[in-house]
Amino acid sequence: MPGEDQNKKTITFSEIALALANDYDSIFIIDSEDDSYVEYLAEGDNKELVRRASGDDFYKDVIHDAREQVYPDDQDRFIESF
Repeated sequence: MPGEDQNKKTITFSEIALALANDYDSIFIIDSEDDSYVEYLAEGDNKELVRRASGDDFYKDVIHDAREQVYPDDQDRFIESF
């Protein structure tokens, strides 16, 4: 159809990440080859993604962080299910 390309809009990775950031506290980007990761959070009125943390082993760090952040009675179940 003529003009069809003019009506198509591409969506960038940043736009998708910002849309997700409105529903979540953090967004993690995990490298599936080596498990390194970066954690982002949406900050400010414009909900800009800012780097909060990063590490070399996402899965190891989740277990460590769960021991500090998850309610003690729920820790074992959370870690087991993860």
